[in-house]
Amino acid sequence: MLSGTSLVLLPSESRNHLTAAWWMGIPAGVVIFLTTLAISLVGDWLRDMLDPNLGAKDE
Repeated sequence: MLSGTSLVLLPSESRNHLTAAWWMGIPAGVVIFLTTLAISLVGDWLRDMLDPNLGAKDE
């Protein structure tokens, strides 16, 4: 079965068992989604903090 656990191994192995255990890929997919969302939000926050001219309007 699985020799190790990783975010790449779980969805790839669950593809082979899709008809019997469709739920196997969901935990890894949720973790990948939440990690991507967190990195995106931190990146937006850093851009807002480090770019003082972002909200300034030229008149």
